[in-house]
Amino acid sequence: MGACHIQYALLLSLLGFLVPCSDMLTCNKGIMVKFGIGFTKTAVEWKSFENNIGAPKEICQETLLLIDVGNKSLILGSKGCSKPGEKKIKNVQVFSAGPGIVAASYAHFCDTELCNNATSTRVLLDSLSLAASSDPGTLQCPVCLQFQGFCTHNSNFVFCPKGTDCYTSQLTLRGGK
Repeated sequence: MGACHIQYALLLSLLGFLVPCSDMLTCNKGIMVKFGIGFTKTAVEWKSFENNIGAPKEICQETLLLIDVGNKSLILGSKGCSKPGEKKIKNVQVFSAGPGIVAASYAHFCDTELCNNATSTRVLLDSLSLAASSDPGTLQCPVCLQFQGFCTHNSNFVFCPKGTDCYTSQLTLRGGK
């Protein structure tokens, strides 16, 4: 960011101005947690109303996690500063493309002012290649997606596509600020 002349820096800091002589970056900051229906088909607005000045050498990040199971969807989002040493990347990873269960993530690490500026989940949806819905079978499986809750034996049942089976799985997320 260039060197500052010390006398000007001292004068400006005495006057209460922040002097841009460091490698600290300003990033958008915020979290999003939405529980609903159809988040694989319709983009969800993703706003951040705060900024955060990172520590030296930190970079900006934005991350989305989408889980869609039957008639329920969960989207988790995070924007803020990330630890030094992270590489600049933009990545979408699909863990399950359906039909039935969709699980995918979007991660963007960048190193310019307020570069973590996605305004909706469209950044994830545009990169998804979801499996086409196949012919419905006759097998019914329980489907449950809960946020801060537990699934019970009284879950909803859905008809599974031909050639698929039922299975049980649990995903627990922790962390964040």
